[in-house]
Amino acid sequence: MILHLSKLKSPKFLLGITFFILLISGQIHSQNKVLDSLLKAQETKLADTSRIDLSLKIAAIYDNKANDTAVYFGKKALALSKKNK
Repeated sequence: MILHLSKLKSPKFLLGITFFILLISGQIHSQNKVLDSLLKAQETKLADTSRIDLSLKIAAIYDNKANDTAVYFGKKALALSKKNK
């Protein structure tokens, strides 16, 4: 399918693109809020099982963004779980 230049300038197309961009930016912003709250929660005094859960959730968020950070939090969860055996 080839898009003609006239269709790219149509109000429906521009509205669709604008909606898509706003949707994506909203998802990124909400994910950052979740990540921030998880990181903040890790700084509080928690049971090790809660720290393991938080580390795994943080690793899952970083999985698509920064693999090295995801590995760091995954290893942190593993070390805590070995400690709790």
